Amino acid sequence: MVYFLKNFNLGNRKMTQKLLLALPAALSRAACGGGGGDEATTTPAQAQYSYTTSSPNWTTTLPANLSVYAEQDGTNVTSSQKITNVEFKQWNATRGGHDQIDIQIDGEIITLNWDANNREHYGTHDGRTYAYIGDPITDGDPNAPETVADLIYLVAANSTNTAIFEDIAAGVVGFETPDAVVAAATGTANYSGGGEIFYLTANAWEVSETQANFAVDFNTSTISGAIDVDDPVVRSQTTAPYTYTFATISVPTTALTGNGFSAQPTVTVNNPGANTYTFSNETINGTFYGDSSDVLAGTLSADYTVNGTAGVAVGNYWAR
Repeated sequence: MVYFLKNFNLGNRKMTQKLLLALPAALSRAACGGGGGDEATTTPAQAQYSYTTSSPNWTTTLPANLSVYAEQDGTNVTSSQKITNVEFKQWNATRGGHDQIDIQIDGEIITLNWDANNREHYGTHDGRTYAYIGDPITDGDPNAPETVADLIYLVAANSTNTAIFEDIAAGVVGFETPDAVVAAATGTANYSGGGEIFYLTANAWEVSETQANFAVDFNTSTISGAIDVDDPVVRSQTTAPYTYTFATISVPTTALTGNGFSAQPTVTVNNPGANTYTFSNETINGTFYGDSSDVLAGTLSADYTVNGTAGVAVGNYWAR
């Protein structure tokens, strides 16, 4: 069954704070330089939730659902698509986490190791220092909750300019609900949760927190919904307004395909303040996670302009 819990956006505030806290460590590591990645030797199979064990097996290779990669160099901002898989290794029973995470990007492996001082995973690839920043999402079972997905950001900080990322991608990795389970489901369900959106121009970035609400009709295999977006804030701002009135991302009624959906949403800017924003090439997707479509999570991206300056926006969300 699907469990419905009210979400007050505490989860995505925690994620934003983790991102901001992880950046100084990534910057100091980037200043020391780094090495290259290894060639991938295997093609990971699609991982799904295991019915044969009491909980998901996180010591495995999982497909990652990633937004576009946004890259800044102080002069330009670009975006590209890269295929990524994630393999969790070296389970540490003492602290209840993995000491190593391998990220596969374009056929190469980036190994990220747990840093006990900064409490995140870091690694180097092609001279860049990457941080894996994840926030676990449970299935919401009030009696025996299980972690079924990780809301993640892959970030490479710039060693000389704290105002830019060398690249950043938002994503979700976890145990997907099997296609057949989604197809066999009946009735309707409402999902609510939250996430973040990062806005990157050539030499600056901002971040918004979001509230996500979706309605799923399993009888007709359709989904619709909206994401309310808070005001964008810069790194130096300690708190956001938490009014979620800056913009609305509307997802039209869309057919489910397999265990998820992909759509072109509409972005309506409601309260831009003193700035002028435009959005184009908007995309959003979502996948069900857990044994019975317990969690809906996905990524979004768009091209945008702020006062005529071009940029790329990337983000993710979760709801249950």
